[in-house]
Amino acid sequence: MRDPIKEPKYWRDRAEATRAKAKRYYDVRQVRRMLRVAEEYEKIADRAEQGQRRGERDAD
Repeated sequence: MRDPIKEPKYWRDRAEATRAKAKRYYDVRQVRRMLRVAEEYEKIADRAEQGQRRGERDAD
């Protein structure tokens, strides 16, 4: 079984949840902070995707 932390979907789901949470804040600074966190989760998802592709190439 794969480690969920290595799955891009895990991080994209976290990014989506963080963006949804940011909509509940009224303080602009808090909203920006949450959106930056969501961006970082997206970057992690991208890296996880790259790692999966690399792993698939190595398996061939």
